[in-house]
Amino acid sequence: MNYNMKTVNAPIALFQGDMRLIGRTRTEAGPGTLTWEWFEDRPQIVFRIKVDPAQNQARSIAGLVQRCYHPATLEIPQLKVSIEVFGMNNSTEMWGTIDEQIKFGDPSRLSKLTFYLANFWQYYGDETEIAGVSTRGQKVFEFGEWRLTLDQCDPDLFKNLRETGGVALTHTGCLERLSSDTFSYDQVTKALEMLRFFFGFCRGSLTPLLLRTGLDVDGKEVFNDWDPRWMTSSWKRNWNWFHEYAAKHLSLQGFWDKWQDDEWQDILSYAISGYCDSDGNPLNRSVALVLTQPGLEAIADKMSVAAAKAGERIRLLLGKFSIPEHIPAELNHLLKVAKKQNCSHGPQVFARLRNLHVHYSVGNGKILQDPNMDSAVYEAALLGLWYLELIIIALTGVTTKYHSRILRNKKLEDVPWRLPQK
Repeated sequence: MNYNMKTVNAPIALFQGDMRLIGRTRTEAGPGTLTWEWFEDRPQIVFRIKVDPAQNQARSIAGLVQRCYHPATLEIPQLKVSIEVFGMNNSTEMWGTIDEQIKFGDPSRLSKLTFYLANFWQYYGDETEIAGVSTRGQKVFEFGEWRLTLDQCDPDLFKNLRETGGVALTHTGCLERLSSDTFSYDQVTKALEMLRFFFGFCRGSLTPLLLRTGLDVDGKEVFNDWDPRWMTSSWKRNWNWFHEYAAKHLSLQGFWDKWQDDEWQDILSYAISGYCDSDGNPLNRSVALVLTQPGLEAIADKMSVAAAKAGERIRLLLGKFSIPEHIPAELNHLLKVAKKQNCSHGPQVFARLRNLHVHYSVGNGKILQDPNMDSAVYEAALLGLWYLELIIIALTGVTTKYHSRILRNKKLEDVPWRLPQK
């Protein structure tokens, strides 16, 4: 099914057909619709059932649904779906929201699995031709036994998102086996979960795989997974390592290899979750400081990097990947605060400012009164995010070139470990 959007925040039609809403004392039935709608950062599935105004006028809904206390059961015979919902009514329709996953169809023998990404970055990928028009909106990945083809949707959506914010489905993905063999939905779940964290790491904010559809060998739609529980993020222009020209340098194999190890999978999930929560709020300095350091320390633990203090552990971790420990000259407010705090390197001042926000001790308040401190905390947050994204890139090999959030010069830089070592 095509779920492409023409405008930002537009509802998406999912289904039209007969429905029944079964309450404690009565049942309503009639033609209904399901639509995917956006409520701030969380999608919801909304059902609507048409009712006869003459029969429904002035009738209380109490016997059918008591909102927040006694849910009703929504049955959709054509989809073989039965799910609990909360609802309301007016004289012409019953309506409400579905906050739970809806899965239907046969997931046992799929040839392809398609999905959508919301608010992912626009990029320049592989040159291809779609409907006679040349485009560079496609990127093909191969990892393990899988091939992923990612395509951009309507280019005008990106312009609208940058101007107005909001949410739009910006990309479609198609996952299939390299061998062209069929697979079950359960067999592809691990790859889908890995992709969710990979795309979140690229975007710097929550990027779930939405509106999943399974196709058989004839290209017929045989399975659907509509899950509104995944949080999305309204469009943000957060600076991170991903660059519009970085797509051609991306690789998924190293990320997939790490994902096969349960402990690395757990650490990457943890670190990237904190990274997304931090980078999605680039001006919330304290959030970035607090959430970035635990990810760095989890990676240090896994790599047996030992030191008494967090700043020293992070410094030793950076050294394993030739990531510079000095405070970049561009972070002039952080340099001033580091000097006052007797911090000799970036990880040390990063950990020091993080501890000021997490652990109270006498004198902390006076330190935070320093006129350079607001800007220094922001720069420390940038530095910590830079450390975390470079270490994840080094661990997974997802790219050889990146955009430096420190330099912010719109250029692609070589990752530090590929530069000539001094």
